[in-house]
Amino acid sequence: MRTLCVAFAFVFALLGTAVAQLAPTSTDARAIMSAAHRADAGDRARARLSMTLTDASGGSRTRTLVSRQLRFSGGRRSMLVFESPADVRGTGLLTVDYTDGTRADDQWIYLPSVRRSTRIASDGRAGSFAGSDFAYADFTVADPALYDVRLVAQEEVVEGEPCWVIEATPREARTRTETGYTKVQLWIGKRTLLALRMKGFMTGGRTKFVVQQNVRVVSGIPTAHRVVARTVVNGRVASQTVIERTDVAYGDASIVEADFSTQRLERGL
Repeated sequence: MRTLCVAFAFVFALLGTAVAQLAPTSTDARAIMSAAHRADAGDRARARLSMTLTDASGGSRTRTLVSRQLRFSGGRRSMLVFESPADVRGTGLLTVDYTDGTRADDQWIYLPSVRRSTRIASDGRAGSFAGSDFAYADFTVADPALYDVRLVAQEEVVEGEPCWVIEATPREARTRTETGYTKVQLWIGKRTLLALRMKGFMTGGRTKFVVQQNVRVVSGIPTAHRVVARTVVNGRVASQTVIERTDVAYGDASIVEADFSTQRLERGL
């Protein structure tokens, strides 16, 4: 998704929310982040994704994926599996995201070439997912209690929507290592509580910019159908990833807990 959720879980938690339950005049950064974190991101969600990767020289390649997501009493499970092209077909990512911020989230990557799923260590989650501008950690929901937050601007307009601008700084080195971010700025929509823009500061002079676009209501949930991420190094765009979502649905009764296991991940599509 939401909070830094909002900032990080781009494919699921970040992409849907209920109507904001916070006064648009609020200046309490902690309350804003908490409201975004609590907002309903939907359940039993599925979608088809198109992911286009572009490098610094302008070369691009497109991949397609399917995604599923399911809430449970302690958090949220999600799975991404590549459909095409052939060289990545069957590659998948399984995430178990716990609501309790003191409990480490679980992630596994499956590579058909090695025919087994591998657990992603906490210190490896800042690495790139499938060569994209998204890190493994971007598919988990960050606990706002792990961050110091402050209001940068009471209102700026993004994608036609008034937003609060919040700055969040990890309190511990462990969080910085796991996410790869030393600081994050979020433009949180006052109407939707979506993080419509994110600027993440990383080491080595790198900065990640993410915008959510084409927000449409699906089953009562405002949902971004296009997400653009760019990595900038020393002021120059090094790469870009564009995710387009189609066939989006919530409340799909066919999505069950058994869909989210390493055994299911290894079976592929």
